[in-house]
Amino acid sequence: MGPPPSVRLAQREYKTPLPAEPPAVPPTSAAFRFRVVHPSRVRIGSVETMHVGVEPLHPLERMLDIGPRKSAPPCLVRVLVPGALVSPADHAVEPSPSGPVDVPFYITPLAEGDLPDARVEVLRDGRVESLPIHLHSDSPRTMWIGIVLALLIGLMLFLPTCWPEAADGAVERALSAWLPHLPGISPTLARLGQGFYAFLATTGKDASLSFIALLGMLIALGVWAFMRRPEEVTVVGEEFNVPLTNGTKTPPSVTPVPENGPG
Repeated sequence: MGPPPSVRLAQREYKTPLPAEPPAVPPTSAAFRFRVVHPSRVRIGSVETMHVGVEPLHPLERMLDIGPRKSAPPCLVRVLVPGALVSPADHAVEPSPSGPVDVPFYITPLAEGDLPDARVEVLRDGRVESLPIHLHSDSPRTMWIGIVLALLIGLMLFLPTCWPEAADGAVERALSAWLPHLPGISPTLARLGQGFYAFLATTGKDASLSFIALLGMLIALGVWAFMRRPEEVTVVGEEFNVPLTNGTKTPPSVTPVPENGPG
């Protein structure tokens, strides 16, 4: 028979500690690849931006990237664009296993048309990786020429409405005197010119043909410019591994601590 409840000794309760989970071990190497983002079209005399970056295929969690770690060897990036100025000429990029690293390059085209053999060279591990890029340089002069031509054509279509009295045969006589004497050809051309002038001076005036033609040409120029707008192009390089020689140290705060045993 045990002691009465009033004098029963208090016994200490014990808990069985949970087994500790093994701490996360960061990898000793990481896979990377280079990525180039550039516009498909550039303009002469305009500064365009190209982004060259290196990104890990499997980024590490931020908590695993805490603590001293030997830096990954930097890679030298060089952008070569014949017919354009590039600034900076080259740049060292250090891959980071925790996220992408981006470097901007600024390109100023000096020539019109395709810029051949444009590429991005990456020097790593004693070898050169080349990423070809396709750039086309446009001149704003083309658009201005189109606008001037549209205005001139619209003006020429409008002028006959200002002198409708010339539709009675004055144009045909002036063309016959101006054209070389070619039997059967010169009279025909003169009559066609007279008929076209009379159409513009009468029917064209009533239908506002000159304004409609000018508006149509300007809309066509706008559609042409929209179809030739620069688009963002992405070029991806091949995969490569970078050793993380010292690894990363897991901070103590994220290591599971078992409950203390008795005592």
